[in-house]
Order: sequence, then C-alpha cells, then structure tokens
Amino acid sequence: MTTRLGLLGAAALATMVVAAPAQAATQIYNLTLVDPMSELGAGPFGTVTVTEDSGTLKFLLSLEPGYRIHDGNANHNAFSFSILGNPNITVSDLTSGFTAISTSNADNVSSPPFGIFFSGVDCTTACGPGYAGGYAGDLSFTVSAASPLSIASLGSNNGVYFTSDLINERGKTGNVGATIATSAVPEPATWAMMLVGFGGIGAAMRRKPKVTTRIRFA
Repeated sequence: MTTRLGLLGAAALATMVVAAPAQAATQIYNLTLVDPMSELGAGPFGTVTVTEDSGTLKFLLSLEPGYRIHDGNANHNAFSFSILGNPNITVSDLTSGFTAISTSNADNVSSPPFGIFFSGVDCTTACGPGYAGGYAGDLSFTVSAASPLSIASLGSNNGVYFTSDLINERGKTGNVGATIATSAVPEPATWAMMLVGFGGIGAAMRRKPKVTTRIRFA
C-alpha cells in the first residue's frame, strides 16, 4: 500500500511538472500612455489583446467609448508594433478598410513620442475626417512569419509595445501607447493538467495504509 501511495503521489507531481513549462496563450495590454501634446485626456483609451495560435499571433484592439481610430498622417498610424529580430511578416485576417504596412525587415514605423516600431497598420477606407469619420469598431488581424511566433516575440520601446492614433469627441488627436496590463493567461490544456495533478495528490493523501494489530500470546 505504501508503494502504491508513493506511485500515486509521484504521478501527480510529474503531471504538475509537465504542466508548469507550458507557455501562456494570451496577454492583455492597456492603452494608457498618451502624447502630452495631443490633449486626448488621461485615458484609459482601450486594450490590446494578443493571443498565440499555432505559431501565429492574433491581435485585437478595442477602444473605450469616446475614442476612435484616426490615422492622421505618416507618423500617426492606426496601429504599430514590433516583432523581435524584425523578420519579414505576413498580416492576414485584417479588418476591412485597413492595410498592413512595413511588413519587410527593411521598413519601420515612426510613432512619436514613443519611438520607432518595425511594422504597422494603416486605416485607409475605414477612416475619414474628424471624430465622425474615425473608426469606432475593433481592429483585428493575424501576424505570421517563417518561424513560429509567440508572445515572447513581441518587442517594445521602453515598455511600450503598441501605439495607435486616436481621436476623441472634441476632435483632439494623437498617439497613445500600450503597456502590459495583466499576467499572461495559461492555456486551457495547462489548467486541465494542473487540475489532474492536484486531484492525484488529493487522492494519494486520502489513501492511508491499513494498520494491522497482532496480539502475541506467551
């Protein structure tokens, strides 16, 4: 019985050890930094959610009410980001009315005052003049490269991972920057393996060896 107890505990611990290294699937970033010259206000302005999916990265930009994507000029794009190593990338499943820019490693995107990023997205037919012409919906797209990408592939400028050019209801425009908002969320499979591990340990603890009392007569 003692041997069985040990095996159960070892199996449960082994399951947890296997689950621990699994990389998180989703990371959320807050759009809270703002160009002080923009008069956009203090924010928050929205969130950027990045999800790993079979070696690709899926991006989702969602804005708070009262802000819209503006994309005013060459230094103020709908979205900018960097992949470490600056590889050639492919942007797919892009929201209608937007165009990918700087997808080769010879290009870059300027986003003052947050610096230079490697790649970006322009708002073309989806954007027009003023707040009424700004894009109010979510912006989404998928990025892939020759080598598999993960959340760890994302680069930053002094902690700023993404920028977006926004306009508010008063017609004020400018770039805003996104920083990490929360810890990464584990994949469902990782949670399942961890639960199995905890369950195995619980079962092992409930199984106690039977104690047999023997009476010896003189």
